[in-house]
Amino acid sequence: MLKTDAPIVRCERLCLHYPGNLAPVLSNLNLVIEPGTFVAILGRSGSGKSTLLHLLGAMDKPSSGILEVGGVDLTRISEAEQTAFRRRSLGFIFQSYNLMPMLDVRQNLALPLELNRMDKGRHVESRLESLGLTHCGHRYPDQLSGGEQQRVAIGRALIHGPALVLADEPTGNLDLETSSTVLALFRDLIRANRSTVVMATHSLEAAGFADRVLKLVGGQLTAVH
Repeated sequence: MLKTDAPIVRCERLCLHYPGNLAPVLSNLNLVIEPGTFVAILGRSGSGKSTLLHLLGAMDKPSSGILEVGGVDLTRISEAEQTAFRRRSLGFIFQSYNLMPMLDVRQNLALPLELNRMDKGRHVESRLESLGLTHCGHRYPDQLSGGEQQRVAIGRALIHGPALVLADEPTGNLDLETSSTVLALFRDLIRANRSTVVMATHSLEAAGFADRVLKLVGGQLTAVH
């Protein structure tokens, strides 16, 4: 159970070393994110952006340090608890969309609701409308453009009201114009839902949609704005 009086993200002196690597991926990293904030993490390929998202998403554990999401200590929960935590409390958006190809748009949107045993009918139709995809409900992912697929992925990540949404290069496969349209929609939806988002990106244009921009260099975060 998440604590309502805790920051959504709290990292202190967070370190991650992989065996055989001389340099740590993350080194004494500190980060606090309050609810409702859209944070962009800028960094080059290999800088550790995706690794940080994996840690926040309870998909990996740090070598040392404090790692909490909503007051939950992710270093101390079991694998079964990690799975339940991801299902209930997190939303994920990927560069490659990761939609289920055998499910249509409505079914893809409904998937987190089904996994969490939540009512899906009203939520799915409302989300389709907010995404501007009411005409696409019965289409399959391979019948959609890249921008439409990413809109579905965004809707799926937000539909169950997660405490934290993690977006890994969400516009990396889109052209500049489509990226701007998708990110503007994403920003509007997360503000309407009062969602907290951490987005990893190498794009200054994408980072410009965030409330707060940090740069990851040498395993540590520095403020850009």
